[in-house]
Amino acid sequence: MPAIGLADEALYFTTMARIAVRHRPRAEGISVTTATGLAAAGLALGATLGFLVGELYGPQTTRAVRQKLRPTRRSTPSVAELVHDAQTALDADVRLRELKLRVLPVGRDALELHGWVPDRKSRAFAGKLVAESVTVGRLINCLLVRGEDDLADLGEDDAEDEAVA
Repeated sequence: MPAIGLADEALYFTTMARIAVRHRPRAEGISVTTATGLAAAGLALGATLGFLVGELYGPQTTRAVRQKLRPTRRSTPSVAELVHDAQTALDADVRLRELKLRVLPVGRDALELHGWVPDRKSRAFAGKLVAESVTVGRLINCLLVRGEDDLADLGEDDAEDEAVA
């Protein structure tokens, strides 16, 4: 084997370095800028398709969900049933039964309580009892309290005065 000098060695390495640069294998995959661009395009495409699908099928699914979540309505009780149920609640209570209180309908969704009670506590109790037993839009408590709502005896002088009568 012939001896290789330093000059030849330097030439060899320089030549090999040039060959390596010219024939360097390319990096596998894609560049970062290309990957970022593709990700942004995919995100935009997905958002656009999601919006379109939502606009096309959204109203149908909303209608279906509303129908499933809507509670089943039982038939609305008639005015006669409301009055009967309220009167039954009043008659079932021992303290209020003897007072002979009446329930009167006022329109489609309102009831009035009429009669005389001995005190304010009984008046409030009767109103709460009917309100808890019957679901109505308005419950008007027209119960009168003895001793407070009684007509005052008018004297002979006051009977002619229009402001008092």
